[in-house]
Amino acid sequence: MTDLAIGVDVGGTKIAAGVVDREGRILKRVERPTPSGSQDAFLATVDEVVVSLREDGVGAVGFGMPSTIDQRTGRIVNSVHVPIGDFDFRGHMAELIGLPVALDNDANAAAIAEWKAGAGQGARDMIMLTLGTGVGGGLILDGEPYRGSIGAGAEIGHMVLEAVSAKQAPRQPAAVIRSARRTRLRSLPAGPSSEMPSGAPRRVPSGSESCGKPERPAMQSIFVAALR
Repeated sequence: MTDLAIGVDVGGTKIAAGVVDREGRILKRVERPTPSGSQDAFLATVDEVVVSLREDGVGAVGFGMPSTIDQRTGRIVNSVHVPIGDFDFRGHMAELIGLPVALDNDANAAAIAEWKAGAGQGARDMIMLTLGTGVGGGLILDGEPYRGSIGAGAEIGHMVLEAVSAKQAPRQPAAVIRSARRTRLRSLPAGPSSEMPSGAPRRVPSGSESCGKPERPAMQSIFVAALR
């Protein structure tokens, strides 16, 4: 039984990876900006990160991806914020690294991590919200991770917070799409890759305390908007 694993968190802004032991201690870290230009460039960077962390004692590698994933095949169906889709990611990584590969949606992975080793230890039911470039969600229900029929059971980023009627929205398809995007939960957080609409919640004044960095929308605004 090996004592180390590589963990890779792929986001729309950065790829953060590390070698982790069984106690959850991070022994080595690597971070790269997430390429957005093409799938080939994206894969080349992820490959380089994983290979750079390969060392004696590492027995597996796990990925959290902002993607809908077919768990039966290890195939990424589609993604948000990263340029990859319709791709056998698990097979690709297994061939590259020669180790067992685990793959899950990033918010699902975060929920499982908190459930196993963090604030959710011992809970039978738990919800995890991830606030970054977008908004994600993970669920633990009755002591098991819940993914839904297509692996997106807790994806709340496209939840409509304020409906736009046909009369309110312009007739042009592009304008309708822009109007609809404004009302979705995923448009409220402020990772660098986010498209911040003009109607976003107010920004926190520079120097104020918030869950994020100064000049980012206050995280409580997300929950206020969700309750309306």
